[in-house]
Amino acid sequence: MVGRIIAIFALTCASALISFPLSPTQAKSAFAAGIPDDVADQGVAIGWTGNFATHEEAEAGALEKCRANKNSNEAVHALCKVVEHFDNRCFSVAIDPKAGTPGWGWGIADTQSLARDQAMATCRSSAGADRTSYCQISTVLCDGAAKQPSGQP
Repeated sequence: MVGRIIAIFALTCASALISFPLSPTQAKSAFAAGIPDDVADQGVAIGWTGNFATHEEAEAGALEKCRANKNSNEAVHALCKVVEHFDNRCFSVAIDPKAGTPGWGWGIADTQSLARDQAMATCRSSAGADRTSYCQISTVLCDGAAKQPSGQP
């Protein structure tokens, strides 16, 4: 019975979202991270969400994803906090994909290109001299009315 009520509630909410889509200027997004003192040893937890109606919804989603991140442990999950909102902007993450390395970074900017550049610069500065060339973009997304280059999703 409870499962049926939850399913009906979910369908009702989904119908409401379809009937009343957000305009790009209403989109709310959040980035959360759990960053330990030793990223190389413990990893980092991150979570992000986009295109929510409120900052509270975006933050809750980002924190939930951060705390469920499979590339880190519970101690790192406990460090998760909202770092920044990226309403109507673009967000990017860059990482050094080798396990046990400290290289990672993120960027938030008005365009996809600038967000990528920021993420790569931060990753390279944290990676160490021998690992800077290994940083690569792992995530890019734009929220709401953010500017994306022609032909980009």
